[in-house]
Amino acid sequence: MHQGTGVGSAGAQQQGDPAAADPAFVNAASPGLKARIVGVFVRSTAAANSYPRMLAVVFDGLFGAATTPRLKQLCMELVAWSFKHGTNAQLAPISPVVLQGLLKTLDLGVGKNATGLAGDAPAVALRQFTYGALGQLCRRVPKLVASDDALAARLFRAAAEESQALVSSVADALSALSLAFRELDAKGGVTPELLLALLALVEVAAASDARAARLLAAQWAARVFPFSHAGARRICALCAGDDAMDVREEGLAGLKAPKSDDASWPTSADMLRRLRTASPRLSTEVRQGEALLMPPRQYASLLTFVRACRQREMAGQGAAMPKANAEAEEALSDRLYE
Repeated sequence: MHQGTGVGSAGAQQQGDPAAADPAFVNAASPGLKARIVGVFVRSTAAANSYPRMLAVVFDGLFGAATTPRLKQLCMELVAWSFKHGTNAQLAPISPVVLQGLLKTLDLGVGKNATGLAGDAPAVALRQFTYGALGQLCRRVPKLVASDDALAARLFRAAAEESQALVSSVADALSALSLAFRELDAKGGVTPELLLALLALVEVAAASDARAARLLAAQWAARVFPFSHAGARRICALCAGDDAMDVREEGLAGLKAPKSDDASWPTSADMLRRLRTASPRLSTEVRQGEALLMPPRQYASLLTFVRACRQREMAGQGAAMPKANAEAEEALSDRLYE
């Protein structure tokens, strides 16, 4: 964006190219003028579809030498606007470049340790718009962001580390990313290796001290993985026994089978194998006075779901529960009620 008379060669004037005009009469627009112009662009669908010029405006505003916090915020708002209103033909080619720009903005750390004071408002707003733009990117170009676990790992880390003022923005981005993975999985685009990597991320988040991270773990376990996935149901059961009410509710929701009659359940054998793998001590002999390996609520939710799986099998929906699994369940029950 430039300002000036643009007095230069006749050809440059006719073509309207400020860069080709006499540099003595054409200067870069001031940050204030750029902010006013970008403020108009964020209400224009034409601007949202004006690639690559819009991209040049955004990168200049975000990383230019004379930028300001206000201009950065408006440029990030323009990115979110363009991904909401741009056409697929315009967005697809430039999405990888925009993604790298968004991640670079987060890596700069502006607003990461915001305290919530009034002086931090511009930095917080920039970071909020950055996560908002990532969410829009996930909705419009799911294949780009769901091809590996890199973005998911970054966002789950952010859910545990970002200030309270930014948690909701991170949660919205993670929610959009979960839908991207689910859409890609429905098309057979999520490999077993990627699903395993995502499960590892969700397991770490479910054990986090941060309530927001545990809440998001419950949501991902319920949305991204099929109901038949024993590992994801184990996470939901653990979250269903959480001390925080919203985490409990999400965990319980993830333990409710889809309403379709042909919904596939995990077998009780798979559930018990998952439990024993995650906590090998569950297979050992119960001793009087020994401390529980997890809170009673989590034990109760796990046992309730394992028994539901067993009852479904006994009702003829699957194979009868093996004796060894029944003994393992009895051991779990003894630990809960000892």
